[in-house]
Amino acid sequence: MSSPPSWGHVESVQLAPGPFPSKMTRKTLEQHADEFVAQTPLRRLGEPDDVAGAVIYLSSRAGSYVTGALLTLDGGLTVNR
Repeated sequence: MSSPPSWGHVESVQLAPGPFPSKMTRKTLEQHADEFVAQTPLRRLGEPDDVAGAVIYLSSRAGSYVTGALLTLDGGLTVNR
């Protein structure tokens, strides 16, 4: 009889950023930034500090029990649709 696989100590958390200014989103935001902002409850695009804060939280003792989660960083855009 074989033993079950051992997963060891694996943790996984995904960050799902919404509209943030970047090279990848430049053209889209040039045409649609005002639409994203109007539809977002926080009424702004994401900023680097928004991602940094989430990463610091997940890296700290406060986030030590968070695993298998998807953290959406979109200013409420997905819940407003």
